[in-house]
Amino acid sequence: MAQADALRDKLILCQKAEANLGTAADEDESDRRQSWAALPPLAPSFEKIIAARFERALQNSDGYAATLEANRPLLQQELLRAEILASAESPPELSRERLQLQVEVLQASLKAGATARNIEQQLLHICDLPAAMDEQALGRLLKLVALAKF
Repeated sequence: MAQADALRDKLILCQKAEANLGTAADEDESDRRQSWAALPPLAPSFEKIIAARFERALQNSDGYAATLEANRPLLQQELLRAEILASAESPPELSRERLQLQVEVLQASLKAGATARNIEQQLLHICDLPAAMDEQALGRLLKLVALAKF
């Protein structure tokens, strides 16, 4: 459970840094780094990916904000896929998309057999995806993190 809590806290820091790119509300970089350093490390695969995402947000390189926004629809689809894998509820307004994606996930798992993606692998994929998250998306992701078995 400690891993899930640490991942949740690091995702929140990443989301805050990404949401405030280029705004006056952006905290001092040293404050963000201090908050990050105070959190316990994650499993190596998650730590590597989430730390890289945090650094990209702090660096705010040219076009990063545009990349975040461009990947927003992909994030929504990947969250839906994760909810299916975790047998978690999705927002009611996504019921049609969920049904379509459930069929795709089932077909992919039949083809892949034992190599099909599990919820932890899907979360790793989502953490690596530079995409803008609104409060609803962040909430969905944090529910999935709580369901994962680290």
